[in-house]
Amino acid sequence: MDIERDLTPSGEGERPPYADKWDSLSDWMRVNLRSRDARYWSDAYPHTMTGIAVEHVAGVPRGWTVHLCVDDGEAVAMFYPPAGQPGTVSVVSRADDIAAKMDLYRRYLWEPRDLAADMWEQGEQEAAR
Repeated sequence: MDIERDLTPSGEGERPPYADKWDSLSDWMRVNLRSRDARYWSDAYPHTMTGIAVEHVAGVPRGWTVHLCVDDGEAVAMFYPPAGQPGTVSVVSRADDIAAKMDLYRRYLWEPRDLAADMWEQGEQEAAR
């Protein structure tokens, strides 16, 4: 199986690759497909929240734990302070169109530290207002 070829969007109107196997795909594969093919952003291909822990995020204070998730076109970052300290921070990044949603998913897969750092900065800007 040539995964790169299989994940290349096919012609308009054709069923996307793996359409019949959507329910059996891993979360990573669903996110990957949604990052590459706009046809996976229909109700026919539901996706629930999936997340990862991200370490060494620029700008985040040392000792904090970062969890990054994607859920139906939005990215959610949860920043947890060291045990015993108050101040959990959550930041949500919502995309307006399918291309932006695909980009969020692509960044979640391939640039999670950069995405989390951008979201930390976004949270700090919102807190400063």
